[in-house]
Amino acid sequence: MQLENQTHFTLIIRDVTERQLYKSQAEVLVDRLRRSQLVANIGTWDWNITTNELFWTEGTASILGLSARQMNTQFEVFEAAVHVEDRAKVIAAIERCVSQREKYDIEHRIVRPNGEVRWVQEKGDVVFNKQHQPVQMLGVIIDIHERKLVELELKQRRKQLRLAESRAKLGHWRADLTTGELHWSSVIYEIFGLDPYQTPNVEIFKQAVHPDDWFLVEQSHVVAVETGLHDVVHRIIRGDGEVRYVHELAEAIVEDGEIRQLIGTVQDITELKQAELELLTQQHQLREAMEAAERANRAKSEFLSNMSHELRTPLNSILGFTQLLALGKNLNDMQRDSLQEISQAGSHLLELINEVLDMAKIETGKLELHFEPIRLDSLFNECVSLIKPIALTKQIELVLLTADNGAVLADRLRLKQVLLNLLSNAVKYNVVGGQVKIKVEQQAGFSRISVSDTGMGIAEDKLAQLFEAFNRLGYEGGAIEGSGLGLSISRKLIEMMGGEIGVNSQLNHGSEFWLTLKAV
Repeated sequence: MQLENQTHFTLIIRDVTERQLYKSQAEVLVDRLRRSQLVANIGTWDWNITTNELFWTEGTASILGLSARQMNTQFEVFEAAVHVEDRAKVIAAIERCVSQREKYDIEHRIVRPNGEVRWVQEKGDVVFNKQHQPVQMLGVIIDIHERKLVELELKQRRKQLRLAESRAKLGHWRADLTTGELHWSSVIYEIFGLDPYQTPNVEIFKQAVHPDDWFLVEQSHVVAVETGLHDVVHRIIRGDGEVRYVHELAEAIVEDGEIRQLIGTVQDITELKQAELELLTQQHQLREAMEAAERANRAKSEFLSNMSHELRTPLNSILGFTQLLALGKNLNDMQRDSLQEISQAGSHLLELINEVLDMAKIETGKLELHFEPIRLDSLFNECVSLIKPIALTKQIELVLLTADNGAVLADRLRLKQVLLNLLSNAVKYNVVGGQVKIKVEQQAGFSRISVSDTGMGIAEDKLAQLFEAFNRLGYEGGAIEGSGLGLSISRKLIEMMGGEIGVNSQLNHGSEFWLTLKAV
């Protein structure tokens, strides 16, 4: 200022210490807020509805994956960051908050510039002017990605659990026997046929238990006090009157010798129980049928045994008188041929009767075996000497491949019977001028005896029928005599002596019958 041609200055000095202190404190608070938002993965934003300008904090930028310097922007930038599948939902929620003053609280996905998808939660509110017009919207954004993934996983697991429980008709429950409170899952309402909106309690459960099965539940409670496990199957009566079977399995919480709580499952096992009952009924019927069949089989075997004894006596007399008649000197050729036919037919019939008698003894369990060590070389020589006359009629060579064949543990008479049967068949079904071989091999504590021939062999599709009683594989009524019992009896005898018997054969290439017995 000019005063009397002199320049004068006026200075005003103010003390701003307090203001600077407040400014510093504000900067510290802002910095703390900034850092706390970054640490907590939270950001705030301020949207000017009139100008469409949007301001957000560094925390918001960090959540969106944007640069911290890009804090002043337009609403469209935020809109573009929202996942395309969630965008309409977010815009609709903002519009309801602005126009209808609804609370803005939403969870949605965002897509960062690098393509990463994350879950966020937003909360906000609108500021209105005096004319009740929306001018500003303030809010917060929270990164909830990890928590949301856990929630989604838990939701999926619960959905899978509900689906599994529904398919298995298995529900879970918790009962407080002190207060009478009872919690049921939705499946249990279906099992018991109750209204899902009805509040369950222990009394409702008791009313559903079938009266005749309540003692089963009480017994299980007694056991649960001692073991801590409640495990019982009982019937229930549904609201519609239908009776169902359920299986309860629970862990008991016992205090002072009394059950306080039960936590467990209940499963509808009606179909399983019905199948079990049907199976028991079928087993009972099968057992009765088997017993009836066994009784019939025993009666048949006893009848055959008795008839065989009754037939053998007169047949032996017939054969005896035939032999006496054959000694006569005044017989002509025709008479001698007739006596020979009678003798052969009678011998065949006697052999058949003896085999039927053996089969009857085996089936009725009356056949006794006497085990002893048997030297095979001496037994083979006996069998060969008996079969040789039959073999000579067809010029068949009998070959014993080993001299010292060791010994086996068996019943001598019955083993000889089996070997004679195999040798006889090998001769009968062989070709003229053929060969029969007897061979022994030692195999890990067992002797394998085989009788092979050069005969016609057996078709593969008939091998399974070979050891069936009375089955001669189509040779019935043929020139070769037989009863169809020899191999069936042989199998039963060898099995009774702890061995096995089988056959290897090929049509037109001969057969090999083999058996194994314990070596001594």
